[in-house]
Amino acid sequence: TNNPELNNNSSSIMSDTQPNLQQLVEELQSISTKWRLFGIFLGIPNDVLEVIDENKKNVEDKLLALCYKWPQIKPRGTWNDIVKALKNIQRLDLAEGLEKKYIKHHLSSSDTSYGRPELMSISPSHPYESDVTF
Repeated sequence: TNNPELNNNSSSIMSDTQPNLQQLVEELQSISTKWRLFGIFLGIPNDVLEVIDENKKNVEDKLLALCYKWPQIKPRGTWNDIVKALKNIQRLDLAEGLEKKYIKHHLSSSDTSYGRPELMSISPSHPYESDVTF
């Protein structure tokens, strides 16, 4: 009865859940030709993208490798990150569908900024941001 997924998400302050590999592959099949640009917007280092490109022959396998590698590089990555990357590659249709399906819509009471725009840049969902100033 110890479910690691529940334990992971219950301690999270993020507004959405972490996707698993099967979900990623199923949901992102239609973007396989844009896999590399999508990877860039997910924050995958270029050298990793190069290795995927060299080792995989077709775009579907490249996307699968990207979906496998992303959680290793960004272990706190969420559906929100996926949606942002999709918007950046102009796949608004898919982004909106995933928002409705996976992202919990919340009101300002659960917003990590507590209604204060100046706190948005220090949200716990962005621990790697280096441009935060006080």
